[in-house]
Amino acid sequence: MPDEPDGRDFIHNKHINPAWKRLGLDSHTINLLTESQRENEQSTLNINVVNGCFKPAEYFTYGRMADILAMDQYAVSAGRKVTEVYDTGKVVRYATEPYTFWTLLGCYRYVDRFWKRFPNPQEMRYMALGAVATGTQTLGYWMYLNGTVHQGPATAPEVWYSMGQVNSEIKLIAHLLQKSYPVDKLALKTPAGVAAEVLRTLDDEATILVLLNKGCVSDEKGVNIPAVKDFNFDLPLPPDTKAEKVFKLSANGPIEVKDFRTSGKKITLTVKNFAEGDIYVVAHDKAAFTRISKLYRDEIRPANKKALEFLNSRIKKK
Repeated sequence: MPDEPDGRDFIHNKHINPAWKRLGLDSHTINLLTESQRENEQSTLNINVVNGCFKPAEYFTYGRMADILAMDQYAVSAGRKVTEVYDTGKVVRYATEPYTFWTLLGCYRYVDRFWKRFPNPQEMRYMALGAVATGTQTLGYWMYLNGTVHQGPATAPEVWYSMGQVNSEIKLIAHLLQKSYPVDKLALKTPAGVAAEVLRTLDDEATILVLLNKGCVSDEKGVNIPAVKDFNFDLPLPPDTKAEKVFKLSANGPIEVKDFRTSGKKITLTVKNFAEGDIYVVAHDKAAFTRISKLYRDEIRPANKKALEFLNSRIKKK
């Protein structure tokens, strides 16, 4: 579909005031286009990219017209809060349910606007974890070619590297995420400044816990991540399941957590060395952890090695 109809509502209708009355003026066109495509290309999903005016109502206006809504969230690249991906993603999920949504993260910088810098590795990871926490089914990255207005990762190999690290971590559970759903009605207790979101797979293979440091603040110099002391976290388990294995995700493969405690229908984790955020996975199937370890060993680690060799070769050429 045409990119960011919500943004065009505001830019192309400046004669209409107050400005909030502009939202949705392009909805008739978008609706006709989606219906036409469904009729002529029935095997092709249509995608509507939204986030041009940065108002929550835009997602409810355009969220259900296309088969998939893609949330544009450039956050740090556009000089906005790193927490915005997580905060906005929760709105998008409610606006698109029961359909899924995608998230596009910014990985570029403006030359003469906003903070004039690329997202750093911790910010890239925070944004990706925030998207996963809200139930997004696909992560994409938006970049520009180098020019007078924007610069892309071609001038910043460290951005490519941080994107690769993030993907290595999330790829470990991609097969779980595609069959998972967020669980809202849980009484979760976290320390002040820590957000917790839980996803469960439809077949009870695993429960996924995403923890985020809500105190992260970005500015033109970088990101400030407030310290959080080690803490215990109680995670309720689905009925008739148990924790066969518990592990934390990392770019270097799954890290087994052996000191968790089971009590009734919950487990207690001790969260250590908490920074911007983490993903924990409770495997209810004994084979789940084995599958993920094999995936890292046989596919992700060899692919990472090749990608890093290629990236290093490009850096040396420069």
